[in-house]
Amino acid sequence: MAGPEPRDPGEVGQAVIVGVQRCGTTSVAAALAQHPQVAFAEPLWPEPKFFLQGGSAHRRQEYLDRHYRPGDTAVRLRCEKSTSYFESDGACDEIAEAFPEARIVVVVRDPIARALSHYAFTSRSGLEDLPLHQALDLEAEQRAWDTDAVSVSPYRYLSRGRYVDDLGRWDRTFGAAAVHIVVLEELQS
Repeated sequence: MAGPEPRDPGEVGQAVIVGVQRCGTTSVAAALAQHPQVAFAEPLWPEPKFFLQGGSAHRRQEYLDRHYRPGDTAVRLRCEKSTSYFESDGACDEIAEAFPEARIVVVVRDPIARALSHYAFTSRSGLEDLPLHQALDLEAEQRAWDTDAVSVSPYRYLSRGRYVDDLGRWDRTFGAAAVHIVVLEELQS
């Protein structure tokens, strides 16, 4: 794909912050949400995760009606943040079908800092009861989790930080011009 076509100035664009978990996506979303021409999918938490459902691309209008306030003529960009999308082939395909012109935002950070933040978050949430070294050692073994409660494995501490493993699908699907990588440490500095 060559990248997104220029939009008509009156048209509303679509952007999706697809991840990565524990990389500052909430902070990036909060900053973008301050702009008067940006509308964020509601609710911000829990994340919409609409495109994790098979067949969701065919329900584009339902998505817009469910997650955005109608009638705001000042809005020039709709944006959603759902970090579970990053590692999902299905979500990538569904978003591409529903919004082929979408801009994709991927927030990354130092993979070790991300893994430690992820472990701390999972522990605080009551999903992890192993000490850090055991949790990291067991990651390679497919640990089971409650898929009704959590959309992606809460235990991918190290592998989720191998961003290139998942980034390729977004680049191939949307094109390099539409995929924007934000490095948390650069943003903070």
